[in-house]
Amino acid sequence: MKKIILLFLCVISFNAIHADITWKLSDDGTLTISGTGDMEDSPWLSQSYYIKNVVIKNGVTSIGVNAFNNCYYLTSITIPNSVTSIGGSAFYGCSGLTSVTIPNSVTSIGYDAFSGCSSLTSVTIGNSVTWIGDDAFYDCSGLTSVHITDLVSWCKIEFNSWDSNPLVYAKHLYINGKEVDNLVIPNGITKIENYAFCNCSGFTSVTFPNSVTYIGESAFYGTKWCDYQPDGLIYAGKVLYKYKGTMPSGTKIEIKEGTTQIAYDAFRDCSGLTSVTIPNSVTSIGTYAFRDCSGLTSVTIPNSVTSIGTYAFSGCSGLTSVICMASTPPYIECPSKGLPHPFPESTAFYVPSRYVAQYRDAYWWDNGPYGRTSIYVQAIPTTYTLTDGETFNNGLQLDECEISYTRTFNNTAWQALYIPFSLKYEDWKDNFEIAYINGVRQLDKNDDGIIDETIMDVIKIKSGSTTPNMPYLIKAKKTGEKTFSVSNATLYPAEENSVDCSTTIAKYTFTGTYNAIPSATMIANGYYAMGGGDLIQSDGSNDLKPYRWYMKVESRNPSYNASNAAKTITINVLDEESETTGVEELQMANDESPVYDLNGRKVNENNLKPGIYVKNGKKFVVK
Repeated sequence: MKKIILLFLCVISFNAIHADITWKLSDDGTLTISGTGDMEDSPWLSQSYYIKNVVIKNGVTSIGVNAFNNCYYLTSITIPNSVTSIGGSAFYGCSGLTSVTIPNSVTSIGYDAFSGCSSLTSVTIGNSVTWIGDDAFYDCSGLTSVHITDLVSWCKIEFNSWDSNPLVYAKHLYINGKEVDNLVIPNGITKIENYAFCNCSGFTSVTFPNSVTYIGESAFYGTKWCDYQPDGLIYAGKVLYKYKGTMPSGTKIEIKEGTTQIAYDAFRDCSGLTSVTIPNSVTSIGTYAFRDCSGLTSVTIPNSVTSIGTYAFSGCSGLTSVICMASTPPYIECPSKGLPHPFPESTAFYVPSRYVAQYRDAYWWDNGPYGRTSIYVQAIPTTYTLTDGETFNNGLQLDECEISYTRTFNNTAWQALYIPFSLKYEDWKDNFEIAYINGVRQLDKNDDGIIDETIMDVIKIKSGSTTPNMPYLIKAKKTGEKTFSVSNATLYPAEENSVDCSTTIAKYTFTGTYNAIPSATMIANGYYAMGGGDLIQSDGSNDLKPYRWYMKVESRNPSYNASNAAKTITINVLDEESETTGVEELQMANDESPVYDLNGRKVNENNLKPGIYVKNGKKFVVK
């Protein structure tokens, strides 16, 4: 028995020297590595089943490739500040390792370095690491936290792949022991590398300084804050990013002018996205950029776009039409590899007529090789007839068009007008008057705290042109069916734009529509519509037709109940050239000639602040 014990001790307790590195495996399973220089190979691996703890002494400058590969029973490692690099697969398969602290001296972590360390729950990464190789933390499914001391350094780490970053599994980032929820990127940071904060589900907000000019691929993929919010898009420099989130149904996005790239995955899975405006500065649309955006019905690709990535619009099941204004067919990588076209097969694809032949000759567009699905290229239609009362749902901006809009005028009173193209004064001056909304006033003529009258001021337009998708008033000089016709014009996408007018106690919102609104909806919301020359709160007797606008009123003051607002709002028409605001139309309630402000409220004449006031129907200025 004694001989057997001695033999066993000889197996697990010995000294060895290799180059300038000395190592010793003790009876308790502790492997101590001493010396100076690089750890080039790993002679101790022949005893890997006995290694439970590793202590590397100061002086060793690197942990070599495969240094502790598949040391299944290893539970802890001490790395000194002399180590500057951790080699590829250094701790591969160390499934018993529970935590690791990488000191500030380390600058690089090799490929697969901690791959398969399934019991690893916590990682501390020093502030000198600048590069982490492919799959360095692959399958570290037990990770719960990543600890750092310096956010500036973290933003600069080059993660070579998705699984290079332990946050993919840990999801919780700590700085000096405190979990980060409201991430504030430090001022001076210009670049955030690929995958830097992917899967940080603990984040509730992220703040970017103006210094940031670049955000890498999937840098914020899977973070909660990326679920759609008004500022949910990240514009870093000239590249647009948005990492996996949701959008409310009916969301419309207008990409900022100056953006040059729409990145990989930018709007992927955003099924609530129904409209996107791409500016003429964009040159490339990335892979999967709009994949599975099932709510997107149409899109216009500007002339600046030169390339469209793989599957960019794949899965956009609602996409019925695309207009591409590019004079040279944008390059599409997919067909050259035998993959389907980036647009659904059912999509109607339009280009300006002068480019049709060029697109059809481009092998990656029409009738190309590789047995892929082809897109039939057609010329953009140039003639559009809009009929009053019929829903208008065009989602594209169409240029150089012949447009006509026909409407029957049964009276010569003021009516609501909302159209998707511009009219010049010369187009309407002979048969119509058109006015824009200038404001709303509420009058307490008896000074008893009760609103006696509400007036909407409008100003007649006597020059220039109207703005598409904006609410106006129109008045026919003669009744009957009338047609507006414009040539070489732009037809704009159908949008429900709103204009707000506010007093101190109420907010009035005017919203244009190209859809019929049922009378039940009108009355349920207390909407107003034009009728008989006045703005009248709906009584539920009539639906609102397309090409009209409606108004809603909301209280801005607790003392005012919007439900008691005037049922009829009178229209006060002003000439465009007039300097008046319409306040001179106030009817004074007594002979004492009180003073009113521009909202029609009586004020104390003996305590006037600087501003414009009205007395005896005339304006005067207090400086």
